[in-house]
Amino acid sequence: MVKYCGFDMAYMFKYSPRPGTPAFEMADDVSEAEKTLRFLELEKAQKDIQNNQLQRYLNKVLKVLVEGVSSRSETSLTGHSTCHKVVNFKGSRDQLGKIVDVRITDIKANSLFGEVQ
Repeated sequence: MVKYCGFDMAYMFKYSPRPGTPAFEMADDVSEAEKTLRFLELEKAQKDIQNNQLQRYLNKVLKVLVEGVSSRSETSLTGHSTCHKVVNFKGSRDQLGKIVDVRITDIKANSLFGEVQ
């Protein structure tokens, strides 16, 4: 189903009982090892899909709302594109709060990197 839907991203967690839900009353007949295996398979499938989805932005120019300084570099900024992707790029603090055009030059696991145009 994950491959069929092709989500850009997903939040995934191993099952844990939640009081008040029908499943809370059911016997848990899946071993921890099997839960871990299933989670890792699901995570790999989603990462592959996410990478393929992000590839479509390579060499494209996106409008990005500059939201802050990157946590990884004082000379880089970060923001969200109009398609709600995290984009990191070199820039100056006077761009904070502005919308800038950024050409995407690289793709990482969860974000895009680019250059201001």
